[in-house]
Amino acid sequence: MEKEAEKAKILCEAQLIILKYLAQSNVFGPQVLQKHTTKAVQDAKDEIKYNDHAIDLLIKHNLIIMKEFATHLAHILHKEITSPHYPHHMLINNPLFKIQINLGVNICNKVKAGDSMVREEDVKQLKDVLRFFVHRTSEAGREENDPKQREEASYRQMTASVKMIIQQWIMICQKPGENHEQQVVQFFSHLQHRSEETITLLFKIYAEYIAEVNFTNYLQNKGYVYKMREEIYNFVDIFVKLVYVMMKFAGEQNRLKLLKTVLITVKGVLQKDHDRRQEQKTQFLVLPYHRFFAILFQEVTAEQMPYEKLLAILKIFCSVYHHLQPSYLPGFTYAWLELISQRQFLNKMLTTENKAQPGQGWPLYQQLLIDLFKFLYPSYGTPN
Repeated sequence: MEKEAEKAKILCEAQLIILKYLAQSNVFGPQVLQKHTTKAVQDAKDEIKYNDHAIDLLIKHNLIIMKEFATHLAHILHKEITSPHYPHHMLINNPLFKIQINLGVNICNKVKAGDSMVREEDVKQLKDVLRFFVHRTSEAGREENDPKQREEASYRQMTASVKMIIQQWIMICQKPGENHEQQVVQFFSHLQHRSEETITLLFKIYAEYIAEVNFTNYLQNKGYVYKMREEIYNFVDIFVKLVYVMMKFAGEQNRLKLLKTVLITVKGVLQKDHDRRQEQKTQFLVLPYHRFFAILFQEVTAEQMPYEKLLAILKIFCSVYHHLQPSYLPGFTYAWLELISQRQFLNKMLTTENKAQPGQGWPLYQQLLIDLFKFLYPSYGTPN
């Protein structure tokens, strides 16, 4: 798998070198090449036309006429919206989808009006909306009579919707506008109506996205993690902010349930990522996971709260850490050890309601120490 990814990367770099050579003024020239590249992308299959990595590279290296490509996408979106296959029920069942469509329509109007300031984000937004339409329209006929395909299409639909939610949240955080607080409130008021299955999928896809993006950056930076530390922190902190604000909007009764859901989901992603990297004999990046657990614990325990509530949070974290112990995931050992020995974590664990009695967090921490000693036991050696 890693060899195939490396081959694809080399092929991509070779093609970029060829295109840059053709763009030289003594060959075709930049304008002629841009025109032909844009036409080739417009005529390409959907899996190429809506491929984020490929289009992003072409835009980054100025090999595509962005306004012309945006006009092409806007034309397709207008055609899809006016099509009889247009899924009007999605606007009722999914308010966030309605927001995405409105954004797409606004970009279309901007393009039609001849606005020269077509941004890279505009092209990405149009691609995301169109990706849903293309899959939906092409499979609409087959779904009607096949329950299995209906179920698969429903899952793909939900996945596409979740990805749009994630991208919208990242956009809100990275480029806050004048009405930032209003945008956040509107975002979470829509998110409150989502099912538990959708919320779990949201956490899963977000965690997988962070893991994949960071591993790709790791390969591009030739293993120098310190070069990408700031970017890792940025991605993870936005995720933590999403979870924390969701907990605030969830209400008192559902906060712990939401915390447990996200921790168990990220734990599952971590375990799969760890096992996959070991099978492929590639580097397992612990930094994003360590950052996530450390910052989330800091956020959810920062304010003063009743001891019972604090204890409930500690139980959830300790249960997850128990399942991430070094005996199960040796590649996560140093990060795990740092998490359980963190000053703030220890302080909360050993906090007591009554100073005359030991805190109820001690038995929980005792289990984590047992997990550590079990892992270290084979290294103790036999005493002489």
